Amino acid sequence: MLPNLLVDTTVLPPAERFDFWYALVARETAPAHITSAHLDNFVGYARAIDLGRIRLTSLRYPSLDSTRPSQLVRRAEADVYQLALPLTGRSVLTQDRNESALEAVTHFTLLDTARPHIARHSADGPGLAATITVQIPRAALPVAPDRLRRLLAVPMPAHLGVGGLLAHHLRSIAAHPEQYQPPEAEALGRVALDLLTAVLAQQLDIEGTLSPQTRQAALRARVVDFIDRHLGSDELSPRSIAAAHHISLRSLHRLFEGESATAAELIRAKRLERCRRDLGNPLLRQLLLALPASVLIAYAFAAGGLAVTTYLRDFPDFQYIQLVMLPMYLFATTFYPLSVYPAAVQPLIRALPLYHSIELVREPALGHLGWDLLIPVVYLVAFGSIATYVATRRMTRAMLR
Repeated sequence: MLPNLLVDTTVLPPAERFDFWYALVARETAPAHITSAHLDNFVGYARAIDLGRIRLTSLRYPSLDSTRPSQLVRRAEADVYQLALPLTGRSVLTQDRNESALEAVTHFTLLDTARPHIARHSADGPGLAATITVQIPRAALPVAPDRLRRLLAVPMPAHLGVGGLLAHHLRSIAAHPEQYQPPEAEALGRVALDLLTAVLAQQLDIEGTLSPQTRQAALRARVVDFIDRHLGSDELSPRSIAAAHHISLRSLHRLFEGESATAAELIRAKRLERCRRDLGNPLLRQLLLALPASVLIAYAFAAGGLAVTTYLRDFPDFQYIQLVMLPMYLFATTFYPLSVYPAAVQPLIRALPLYHSIELVREPALGHLGWDLLIPVVYLVAFGSIATYVATRRMTRAMLR
């Protein structure tokens, strides 16, 4: 797991929560004057993750207003940009005569902590607002500060293009730091910087000034995102990736020359990792129990059906099968739990083979594993065995006549 700092204000007394949050924001982002209608019981959560040269912070908090006046700017060292990506709620940011209303997930913006700014964050209803912020040293962005000033507090797309890749990258790290190892932190930070640089260059129409390394890193990130989105496709291959990005197969291989894996190896590794995660998922392991349960259920009903057919003499007799199957389908807890039926009827429902079949599949799927599952197993084995015996005996007699 990536090293990270977790903060939960609910472990503190209500009277101390806001002061703690105030100090946390000053340390993790930039000092600011914060006001909120929830000062007497401020519920906030934060996770800070170091990614080499940058620092990602995931925040959840109630509605609040934040102002960073020029007095605080002069008193504090501020040599960083701050990327703000709202995940829920609504944010209005003002800096350098620019004001942007950011819709959750669809937009992000950039702030300069060396300049005054105002931020108003409102949650959706009674819940909490959620935002990802990234602290970026000025020297880490290869774009002149006077050019970047034109983009301060300007909304940039976070749901499409390279901006969408950047937002997805940051959300993945914030939501699942356990999927990455500590040595990967610096590489994840470099990817975020390269994607942000590409987005800023697009917005400023200076893509031609970017270094070849930065352009290659942005293209590589697009390729990796394409692989992630099409991992389940049988047609995913280096050739299909190259065609989707309008580059030659040779250019695709050259794109991954300095990486730890080629495009084909990356596809294989990601598929194996997905399988590993699926097999390690307790819920999926429980769902896999439905496979042997289904085989047992199929055997029991096939044997039962075979035994019944030995008593049928003509085609119209099949209507008697429907006369039994339809009520069993409707009342064997297929649609309603057993508890809704009268107590006098419940023993009759428990005697139905479909009831035990449903219990054998539904309970493991819901995570309820216990010795009680032996009851439907024994019932269905006994039911199938008796039905097989009856069918075999009657068919043998019929054939010997």
